[in-house]
Amino acid sequence: MSQPPTPELPTVVFGDLEADVWGVLIDGISPLVSVSSLSGPEPGFMPAEVQRDPAGGLNVTAAGVALRVEPAADPTSSTIPPGGADPGGPLRLASVRGAANVEGVEREFVVSGLSLRNLWVEGSGHTRLFAGWFPAQRTLGLLATRAPGAKGHDRDVFEVAGSGEEQPVILDPRLSTTYDGNADPIRVGIELWLADSPEAEESRSRRLAAVATGSRAATAGPAHALSAHALRCVSRSELGAGVYLIAHTG
Repeated sequence: MSQPPTPELPTVVFGDLEADVWGVLIDGISPLVSVSSLSGPEPGFMPAEVQRDPAGGLNVTAAGVALRVEPAADPTSSTIPPGGADPGGPLRLASVRGAANVEGVEREFVVSGLSLRNLWVEGSGHTRLFAGWFPAQRTLGLLATRAPGAKGHDRDVFEVAGSGEEQPVILDPRLSTTYDGNADPIRVGIELWLADSPEAEESRSRRLAAVATGSRAATAGPAHALSAHALRCVSRSELGAGVYLIAHTG
């Protein structure tokens, strides 16, 4: 049985409600990219050529696509992962700019993104990555991984990255997903408990809800399967764009 793609490059997701665009760059020896409007038809993945520069940026080219991915000014983020662990985890804030042919029209954009150092984590059979972007540079990224054969949300291991929250520590992230008959997500709910420090006695809940727009891209091999879905999100009465990526191995 063949193995999933080798993680030589990060996986990058990006999106913006005002620009009406979302996209995904998948890591591996043969990278793939997909760019579409939030409510556009299923865009599919295309082979991509990716070059990394010494500053850590990525130049991505494919048929009708030319992108520049750069780490955010503070790529470690201002949100500490669950329990106050070292924020130098697998998620990094990023920015994406460039142009893409979207539904027959060339679109230029500068949007926020999120990069994941290694999508194909060894020993992880089920991986879910959520990223949402809101006004005033507020970003939330949540990674949930589950070992092969594990059942139930209580077996998920979480990583969190984000910006724009006054209380930077995530104590208890929760992710729930409603699927349709084809196992595609249709609704996503996130609840976070925020505090000033890991030892804080008081915390504040922050909730986010998202609905899939129907725009999706998918790819599969003998030992892996991946699908990415565009979302419209709401949190604190603010509307935003999101991407929900689901990967299976084994």
